[in-house]
Amino acid sequence: MTGQGTAELPRGETIRTQALDAARATWPRLADIAGLSAASYRLSVLSARAEPEGRMRVVAAATAAGADRVVLKFRVNGDVEAALRMAEAHRSAARALADVPDCAAPDVLAFDPDAGAALLAWVDGGTVQDALSEGRIALGDLAAHVGRWMAALHRQRTPDRAPFAGARMLGRLDRMAARGVQARHRIVEFQQANDPDHDKAR
Repeated sequence: MTGQGTAELPRGETIRTQALDAARATWPRLADIAGLSAASYRLSVLSARAEPEGRMRVVAAATAAGADRVVLKFRVNGDVEAALRMAEAHRSAARALADVPDCAAPDVLAFDPDAGAALLAWVDGGTVQDALSEGRIALGDLAAHVGRWMAALHRQRTPDRAPFAGARMLGRLDRMAARGVQARHRIVEFQQANDPDHDKAR
């Protein structure tokens, strides 16, 4: 079963342009289900990832003056039934983490069953990758925070809950940390190359 409410991917364009086109095609009906004025919002792509068989995973933000920011999450040519299960898992996670300090999960505000698209509440805060890249958090502290988040989540029953793959999660954190270190090194190299007095000021 595939979603019918998203746009076909045009050839020869960038992934983010394709994702924005798909978000614009998906947004009006999703906004209508949520009781929002689609025309009042501006869309921007937060992430887009091409997948096999013409699929694309899209996360986009919708912003309007005087209104809360919301997030669209869907797959172009995706499995609608799988999207519905994911939306239910989001709702369950939001309930599980509602009273957990410093932990949050976005709740589902609306779901379009034809497109398999979910509208999520916006959760303030930066990404894990940004925190590591900017050196705002140590890997050990991040792992401890993720552990608290996962413990609270797994105390609750969620649809299609799979066993927690701890080694896989830690491996992903290691890779994020490595990319964060590389990013900081590139920033320093750029500063040194473009500012002759950079080393003198240190």
